[in-house]
Amino acid sequence: MSLASAVRELEGYLEQEIEAQRMLLSIVAAQEQAVLAGDTAGVVRATGELERELSGGVAREKIRRRLLDEFGSHFTVVPKTLTLSSIVERLGPHAGRIGELRRELRGVAGDVMRGSRKLSSVAKYHQGLVSEVLSMLSPEGGEGALVHVEA
Repeated sequence: MSLASAVRELEGYLEQEIEAQRMLLSIVAAQEQAVLAGDTAGVVRATGELERELSGGVAREKIRRRLLDEFGSHFTVVPKTLTLSSIVERLGPHAGRIGELRRELRGVAGDVMRGSRKLSSVAKYHQGLVSEVLSMLSPEGGEGALVHVEA
């Protein structure tokens, strides 16, 4: 593959990865809303969407490795040592949109990480709240006791 072809393919890969990260961000937001609303079905639905989206990451990872191998061959370096920044630096004016896409990907991936941390905090808080309520409703406030309520 020519270097120009590798650059175009890397740009396409980065666009796909950015779109995948945006999808993850949307799913994490949906999960958070479902947790806050106490919508169990919504949490289950969003979790299924998350699993499907994450499974697509395996195919993208294969593409990424292949592209790194290609650039490593062009630059005669070990592919594992390459980063998007180092590829842009090595390509210089021939880098195309890689630098711009790298910055965009970094921003969206950061948003996903922040959203995931927030979701984790919300879920832990919700779990603690539910545990506290169950504890207050149980006989003698003991853990693990079941409450039988009849109308």
